[in-house]
Amino acid sequence: MTGNRSITAQGLVCLLTTFFVWGTSPVASVAQPQKADLQEKIMNLRKVKLLEVLELQGNEVEKFFSVFNTYEKRHVELRRSLDDASRELKRAIDDGASESELRTHTTKVRTRVASMEELVEERLNAIEKVLSPLQYARYVLFETRFRDELQQMLVERMRNQNRDRRPRR
Repeated sequence: MTGNRSITAQGLVCLLTTFFVWGTSPVASVAQPQKADLQEKIMNLRKVKLLEVLELQGNEVEKFFSVFNTYEKRHVELRRSLDDASRELKRAIDDGASESELRTHTTKVRTRVASMEELVEERLNAIEKVLSPLQYARYVLFETRFRDELQQMLVERMRNQNRDRRPRR
């Protein structure tokens, strides 16, 4: 049983790491001040949706968000570090850096990715401890689907805005 759980956990970590690390950001092309505001709105939406999906009651809310917020803060910090390392790597490629410099920058990015993977596993383990098995299953499902649903909402909103701008005949 432990062997199966380990494989499942590894698969889950891989899936969620892909989601957290490489998922396309719906706010990537927004100006910096607007980006921060939009990111905050997205985080608030995520928290509201989590409350709905997990059906948290009473002190469960405090326990869950205590763990969630701790890991979210670390995730944001690591994400910034990964983004910085990725920009440095791109700059090195664009500037025609030496193979040695490229290896150094590539190693930096890979180290940040590995740190993100470790954080995802830590977060999953910590959150599993404060949720029931049903709530945890809902949490995992939510995390794998939230970004896709968010992007779908944004596309729909843009579609509606474009529809409203078109001249009526």
